[in-house]
This record gives sequence, structure tokens and C-alpha cells, in this order.
Amino acid sequence: MTASEASPVVAVEATGDLAELWGTALGALRLQRGGTALARDLGAGRTDDDWLADAVARGDLWHVPGAAIALIDATTILGVYVVPDRRRRGVGAALVTAVRQARPGLRDALVLPGDRATKSLYESRGWRARLLTMAEPS
Repeated sequence: MTASEASPVVAVEATGDLAELWGTALGALRLQRGGTALARDLGAGRTDDDWLADAVARGDLWHVPGAAIALIDATTILGVYVVPDRRRRGVGAALVTAVRQARPGLRDALVLPGDRATKSLYESRGWRARLLTMAEPS
């Protein structure tokens, strides 16, 4: 998979399969320990559809059509989701690599407590855990 296969999403693509993939990714996030709070914090009071539109408008949403999606900001990969039947096939690694090549300022990635699969994904790309941030429940 090349960087062009994990291209930035444009507004016109923010319907259909992408909206479904976004919803599936957020649903999976909210099922993880700490995921509901993270989604609430990152979503900043927006509906899921508004959050999607904002991410697309900023160029902060990348995807491998029908397979994986990544949300980023200026310095951080905020989340990566790979559909279950495409996991452990290099799709997530290719997406992370493409995003980092296109945005060399990305230096951090969020991983929820107990999410060994995502931690392993980043470690496979040479990243190492260096910080655990604790937050008071809100």
C-alpha cells in the first residue's frame, strides 16, 4: 500500500462508506475503556456528523477506502481504526506510515488503556510509549 492509497479525505467523500466507517470507528472507540470520555473530549460537543465534517474540512481525516480510518491533528494521531477483517494485514501500518510521510510534524499518538493492538501497531512503526496521562473523571 502506498501513500496515495491512504489519501486525505475530501468533503465530497464524506458520505456513504466513509460516514459508515466513521460511525463504526466511533462506536468501537466508545466501547473501549476510556473511549467514551476520549470521544467526548475530542468531539467537543459536536454531533458525530459535525465532527466528521469538521475533520474532513481540516484535512485531518485519512482513510483506506472500506478498510481503515485515521483522525489526526497538527502533532498527534488521535485514533486509527481498521475494520476487523482487514486487521493484521498491514493496512493500519500502511495508513500510519502514509499519514506520517504526508505530515512529518506528527510526533505523538493516543492509545487507550489496555488497547494492546493499537500500541503494537505503533511499536511496529518504531514508536515507543513514553507517557501515561491521567485525567480526573468529568
